[in-house]
Amino acid sequence: MKVDIIHLDLNFRFAAGTSRGVLHHKPSDFIILHQDGKTGIGECSVIPGLSIDDETEFQFALNKVRSLLEAGKMPDKNLLDAFPAISFGLETALLDLQTTVEKQLFD
Repeated sequence: MKVDIIHLDLNFRFAAGTSRGVLHHKPSDFIILHQDGKTGIGECSVIPGLSIDDETEFQFALNKVRSLLEAGKMPDKNLLDAFPAISFGLETALLDLQTTVEKQLFD
């Protein structure tokens, strides 16, 4: 399996209020899986100050997940439990990879 990680800084068109203030932009990473001519995409979305993911270790953990997947191994539960945004992005990318209808995870 080939794995790409794309990092984007999303700039909002208007301020988005949260319980801890107002956001004007946020970081987002996308896991893109390539296997047998198919592609699966999942978003790993961390909202600074709200997400429980360790922001200082996030990119390291994301790169570790990429390395494991490219070596044919699934990341262990402890790693994914510590980074729920990565867990969600990976789960979504895997579902997208398995679906028969492009970019439709569920009926």
